[in-house]
Amino acid sequence: MKHKRANTFSGPVVLSVCLLLISAAMLWFSYSARSKAIAQRIRTTQEAREATDRYRHTSEDEALIRRTIDRFETLRQRGIIGSEHRLDWADRLRSIRGQHRFAQLDFELLPQRILGPLSTPGDYQLSASRMQIRAGLLHEGDFVDLMTELRSQPANAIVAPRRCTLTPSGDSPMQGINLRAECTVEWLTVSTGTGAKP
Repeated sequence: MKHKRANTFSGPVVLSVCLLLISAAMLWFSYSARSKAIAQRIRTTQEAREATDRYRHTSEDEALIRRTIDRFETLRQRGIIGSEHRLDWADRLRSIRGQHRFAQLDFELLPQRILGPLSTPGDYQLSASRMQIRAGLLHEGDFVDLMTELRSQPANAIVAPRRCTLTPSGDSPMQGINLRAECTVEWLTVSTGTGAKP
């Protein structure tokens, strides 16, 4: 009788243990699947963030490149990039002399010299041509007009005044010259290192 009772209890105990083991296995598998899902979500979020950052940086780089190309094209169209326009510069000084009716406006353009390479991609270098300007002026306003005209009109170069001196002329006011101006001005351009057209 005892043996029959033991058999009666052993079946449900084995079943309970089996169910407990199955529950534990299912719990472990579900925890493992949850951990993998969380890890996958973290990876996906990180990849999405990196892709967003790359896209943002690409957009910023593209905007910078567009601005740089636009500036380059503007400088090229103005004639600042490429060969010098020395005849245009001389014509410009003659035009300023006629427009403002300066009693005297003489200039001497010295040979071009290379200042050095630019810190930009490509083989570009900054060049300068020094111009000595001597002018006979009626008053200080004429000097201001001269400098303003040099720097404001399209010049096919960047005009950089380096040194100017004004001295009384000592001439008779009837000659229309009360001041003498002596200026050193540099005309800056950008050229390719090989001399080829950009």
